[in-house]
Amino acid sequence: MATGTSTGMATSISCRTTTRPRGHEAKPGQASQRRTQWREVLCGGNGYLGQNEMTLHFGLGSHAFVSSIEVRWPAGGPVRTLTNVPIRTAWTVYPPSRLGDVDGDGVVGLAGWTQFAAYGTGTVTPGREMLDFDGNFSIDAADIAAFWSRASVRSGDRDGGGAVGAADLAVLLSAWGA
Repeated sequence: MATGTSTGMATSISCRTTTRPRGHEAKPGQASQRRTQWREVLCGGNGYLGQNEMTLHFGLGSHAFVSSIEVRWPAGGPVRTLTNVPIRTAWTVYPPSRLGDVDGDGVVGLAGWTQFAAYGTGTVTPGREMLDFDGNFSIDAADIAAFWSRASVRSGDRDGGGAVGAADLAVLLSAWGA
């Protein structure tokens, strides 16, 4: 148990998977300048009706940022590396297969593009981690290109009909000025 006041910096991570609501057995490690730390999320509890903490916390001392975080999902799953991670924030890390799938339906489509259009480019904030395809905490042209490379709809297909046409123009005009 810690007592007293801490002036050190920290960040925390919650890992997500494709099959479970949380990243069971995910193994994030982080490096801040010259120091490396590892944490592991274990599936299951530590006793009768027990549960392990699902959010992993990393103390950073006086470091001003985390240079990289590497998350390894279990059973030979994907590895995702995040760089220049802002501190004093709780972040959610998604495996590459979930990036851009904003509504969790397994499809990168209009819901994701709506989020891109509403948010625009710039520094990632909590809740927008899924749009940062390259993990550098900046949503930019590279992330938009990565989104469209995975998207199930064409860039002008506003109504999800599979083609760009008059109905898409109607959707665009109905949202004009809203």
